[in-house]
Amino acid sequence: MTRRRYIGPFIKAVLAGAAVGVSPILLIFMWLFYAIGASQQHGAGSGVFGVIYFATIASLAAILIVGISSIIIGVPVELISRRAGFTSSTPYVGSGLVFGAIIPVVLVYLLGAPDKFWLGVLGAFSGAVTGRVWWGATRAKPAP
Repeated sequence: MTRRRYIGPFIKAVLAGAAVGVSPILLIFMWLFYAIGASQQHGAGSGVFGVIYFATIASLAAILIVGISSIIIGVPVELISRRAGFTSSTPYVGSGLVFGAIIPVVLVYLLGAPDKFWLGVLGAFSGAVTGRVWWGATRAKPAP
């Protein structure tokens, strides 16, 4: 297999994992921005640029964190799993789940925000989805 074969699945897995991790936050904050904007005199349309800015920054941060984590953790998991001959998605989903939960918890601890440990739950889902999408995208497809 060539290395180019892995670029598309890598991008697909990172984007899927980032979307799963950031979507609940975006939905909650967009609803809050809308609710706050609707209660103001300016109406529901006020602050639309704030919403777009927040959504962009949160999405880019999620893509960056998932991408770097996929390189640091996902590549060794791929190499070990291939060498060991694993043929199921379990090592990918399992390691994504565990490390996906650990990484946000460590980051919020290092940043001094202990009230944000719930991000580990989103990270676990994000890591599991990233691992599953990677596994599915890199396996040979059955002939039609």
